[in-house]
Amino acid sequence: PDMPGWVAFGVMNAFFYGGNLMHVVGLRMELGQRSAWRMALLTGVVMLGVQELFRLGLGSAVLRLSWVLLAMGSLFALTAWLAWQVHKREGSTSARWLMRVYALGAAATLLRAVRVFFELTTTDPLAPNWDSVLTTMSLFVMSVFGSVAILGLYLERSTRQHVADEVAIRSQQSSQLLAQQIADVDRQRSMGELAGAMAHELAQPLTAVSTECGLLQRDLAQAHPSTLAQLQSIAGHVNRAVKILQGIRNFI
Repeated sequence: PDMPGWVAFGVMNAFFYGGNLMHVVGLRMELGQRSAWRMALLTGVVMLGVQELFRLGLGSAVLRLSWVLLAMGSLFALTAWLAWQVHKREGSTSARWLMRVYALGAAATLLRAVRVFFELTTTDPLAPNWDSVLTTMSLFVMSVFGSVAILGLYLERSTRQHVADEVAIRSQQSSQLLAQQIADVDRQRSMGELAGAMAHELAQPLTAVSTECGLLQRDLAQAHPSTLAQLQSIAGHVNRAVKILQGIRNFI
């Protein structure tokens, strides 16, 4: 047997509400807000409940269709506003297109809701008139271009995340290289300071030895010629060592 019309209508709206509420939750997460899954679920249940209240409790096709169109238009408008916020925050082209598509759908749906409420058009959602054509075309545009825009939005986010990861890796590598270079410079500076200190400390006793050799040379100039020659040789070696240490200090 065929499914009753009211069942098909309710199931279709349930999926429609659910899909658009998922878009709202996803855009909220994109903006860094709380996902609010429970609130979205409660909103969907309330929308369906009010719809069935108008159908079963009041038996009013006008109120039921007006409510369905109002709920859908409100979801479309909320989605468009969140997409605009994403565009302002991230400069996303896909978010801008998503905003435009859903703003168009919200305008068409809310316009028909007003016309149905004031009984300016039929309550048959698929009646062959301009209201049905406008609503159907706007829903088609949202289904096609809206889905593409949402896919593009998440692809842009994935690309931005990949670029951010690459920048972070390169920044970390640059920081490590800079730290290594700084460590090498510090090590060379420390070695230079150590070499300078050693040259200074060694130069002092060598200078003292050279001075003592000079005094001994003067005292032994006449008495011990052979010893004098040895002292002169020692003094020459000491002077060369002192010059080497002075050269090291001057280089540092």
